Amino acid sequence: LRARAGGLRMKNLRMKSARAAMDWSQQQLADAVGVSRQTINAIEKGEYNPTIRLCIAICRALGKTLDELDPWSMRRGGFTCVKEAVLPFQRFPGVDIILGPEMHSTGEVMGMGSDFPEAYYKSQLASGQDLPQGGNVFISVNDRDKPILPEVAAMFADLGFHLLATRGTARYLRERGLEVEEVLKVYEGRPNIVDRMINGDVALVINTASGKNTARDSKSIRHTAVSYGVPYCTTVAGAKASAIAIGKRREDTHVESLQEYYAREARG
Repeated sequence: LRARAGGLRMKNLRMKSARAAMDWSQQQLADAVGVSRQTINAIEKGEYNPTIRLCIAICRALGKTLDELDPWSMRRGGFTCVKEAVLPFQRFPGVDIILGPEMHSTGEVMGMGSDFPEAYYKSQLASGQDLPQGGNVFISVNDRDKPILPEVAAMFADLGFHLLATRGTARYLRERGLEVEEVLKVYEGRPNIVDRMINGDVALVINTASGKNTARDSKSIRHTAVSYGVPYCTTVAGAKASAIAIGKRREDTHVESLQEYYAREARG
């Protein structure tokens, strides 16, 4: 029994040493490229080229280098992965959803698909934001985002969405040939955009804030979006990705396990 117990202790010690080596390797890689260890974990899943597996091989080989293992020549997966942070806005009523440096996510999810639109859609769904398939899209952006806005607004219009916008954004889009319904800002009177959101008349919000009044106005819009479960985008880039993902969802979206992705990759 003593011999067996000693063997188990040695086995546990070796496992702890290997785990420490794996953790150290992941942390070193994360520090080198300027990302978190969680991001490294997500990349490992998506690439099926984990640093943990390489660490084990190095430990077993006792002296084999990364150059000798040549992980960079390993074939990349025929799929795309998108990592998304899960932020606890529902737990803090009244908090603004504009991201700041003091925020921390309560978890992360990852969507995998045959291409970016499918993976992005799955990542949004997994994080609790179900992108709509139709309805009204409300758009209100600051001046620096307007040059790239017509392309994004046209993408939603082509998908059959009806565009809503505040005065300045509506005028800008109309001048570029898009049909837009003008709505009031919160401080301009009633019924305003928040009233329409509360009444369930808005399927998606695209909002970037600027200026004192618009910042206050935008905060109430974003707060209402969280309270009533309206999907939202606080950047034009995010809105564009959402439009692409919605189009992809209408075509084809399928679910596979990690093992199925890896098995397909192994088959080439």
